[in-house]
Amino acid sequence: CMNHRGLGGTLTNWNTVSASISRLKAIDEQMGMGAEGLTKKERLNMERAQGKLQASLGGIREMGGVPDLLFVIDTNKEALAVSEARKLSIPVIAVVDSNSNPEGIDYPIPGNDDAARAIALYCDLIARAALDGMAAQLGSTGLDLGEMEETPLEGALAEAPAPAATEYPPSRSSVAELRQTTQGAPAGAIPAAKPRRTDVRRAKMAITAAQVKELRDKSGAGMMDAKKALTETDGDMEAAIDWLRTKGLAKAAKKSGRTAAEGLVAVRVENGTGVAVEVNSETDFVAKNAEFQTMVASVAEAAHGVADTEALLGADMGGKTVAEVVTEKVATIGENMSVRRMAKISGETVATYVHNPVTPSMGKIGVLVAAAGSNEDVARPISMHVAATNPAALSEADLDPAVIEREKTVLTEQARESGKPDAVIEKMIVGRMKKFYEEVTLLNQKFVINPDVTVGQAAKDAGLDITGFVRMEVGEGIEVVEEDFAAEVAKTMGA
Repeated sequence: CMNHRGLGGTLTNWNTVSASISRLKAIDEQMGMGAEGLTKKERLNMERAQGKLQASLGGIREMGGVPDLLFVIDTNKEALAVSEARKLSIPVIAVVDSNSNPEGIDYPIPGNDDAARAIALYCDLIARAALDGMAAQLGSTGLDLGEMEETPLEGALAEAPAPAATEYPPSRSSVAELRQTTQGAPAGAIPAAKPRRTDVRRAKMAITAAQVKELRDKSGAGMMDAKKALTETDGDMEAAIDWLRTKGLAKAAKKSGRTAAEGLVAVRVENGTGVAVEVNSETDFVAKNAEFQTMVASVAEAAHGVADTEALLGADMGGKTVAEVVTEKVATIGENMSVRRMAKISGETVATYVHNPVTPSMGKIGVLVAAAGSNEDVARPISMHVAATNPAALSEADLDPAVIEREKTVLTEQARESGKPDAVIEKMIVGRMKKFYEEVTLLNQKFVINPDVTVGQAAKDAGLDITGFVRMEVGEGIEVVEEDFAAEVAKTMGA
């Protein structure tokens, strides 16, 4: 999968691309070891190279060779990829919009190639079709993906006999026939998968496609790696993420903070005290409503006189409590709303920043940074830095001990995979934990305005002592049930 414009020669010059992928893997491995022995400049150059290679080749790093088929969205932007596929006689399936030329496309799909929900639907359908095809081909050889202890997918497909049907793409009837052939075989016709010796219960554990998809979304790992991680951990999502990280197959829950909840975060500073308040709504349309924004601003003003969210709900707001005002707005606007949380911080200087603002004081992300000293010209950029990097804590001392212990456990398991002596492993862990602190604690992070210094050093040079910060993002941590888009359309059509 490539979600950036394809590089010229990706298909026709695969040997060079393969060498670049090998370099990306080597850099990932070296960075995973803490990039020990490198100077600051060498490490920075390596991080830049890693970012460029990941953006261009990360999605195809496990492909292993030139593909058998190319699926394209937006043929205008990917004309070069289509041209290369034609030179190599690779079939092309493509979504063809009204402004696109279907010439050179073997299997055109008329559709919108720039609507996010449409693109998500196309990608979901093509991924499912690919998985169904692989499952059918493996099933015809007597292999069962759901029961196998190991799933050497490429090897199994290479050994599998060619399907009897010659049509391409296969018709619904041929796919159904393959499924019936596999499912209807006598009990002894399909070899039984070897049960897992270490844990019989795991051999019987049913891992669903939805679980695999969720883990892939959270970790960025491959399909079979995600399935194996869930199998090894009895379906425990958090344990599976740790298992993938231990094996070097995922970046820590890179996608685990995503949510679709809507609303606004408002920030307000008065007499050296800053407050941040999150008010949720069901849709983004309400968040853009002027009446809703006025209410949120009033809630933020009321928050100055209370200590916590519970007290805020009972605070006075124009002769009524905040809770009563919100209830009335629910009836007026016709959508569920709630005051979810608030936070306060005080200091000689309190800087604010709002990301994706709908007004100067409210938007999708609100940040407060408190400091001893007076230098707003530096304090505000630091608040912007907090919005961009989302640090877990101010310093090492403020980190949750459980988070530190968990990271040490994962890093130790990673180091042991290298087979090095315990004395060397201990030194590796010290270096890796230092890198971890640099990534997640505000004062130790490299300042986005000037990466040559840390945030702590930049503040000190400006005569500031950062004493605390608040970063509040709309919907952060809320579990949202996603409705299948195809099912939603079908339900609407049937209504």
